[in-house]
Amino acid sequence: MKIIYKDGHVDECPQDQELHVIRHTAAHIMAQAIKRLYPEADFAYGPATDNGFYYDVDLGDQKLSDEDLANIEKEMRKIVKENLPIKPLHPAPRRGREADGRSPGALQDRAYG
Repeated sequence: MKIIYKDGHVDECPQDQELHVIRHTAAHIMAQAIKRLYPEADFAYGPATDNGFYYDVDLGDQKLSDEDLANIEKEMRKIVKENLPIKPLHPAPRRGREADGRSPGALQDRAYG
């Protein structure tokens, strides 16, 4: 399996890292799906873990139901079928609240909008 490294070069992924890379990519796909369904979503942290992946997401007063989670998964499947290019994002460092009032955690959602 080939992967894109942080510096932008593409190379073979070490076999012992493949599952982590797949989970990392799935976290980004999930964030993109959430952003499509909930444009107001504000993202904080979303790592791959030993057991899967997650994202801390602020949806304001919105609480997710089992049906919402199923819709997010359905949107993730659509995104995968779109076969969008995966490109590294190298944003400038940010500190504190931005001039536009967005929290520092909002940085991630700009890659998925």
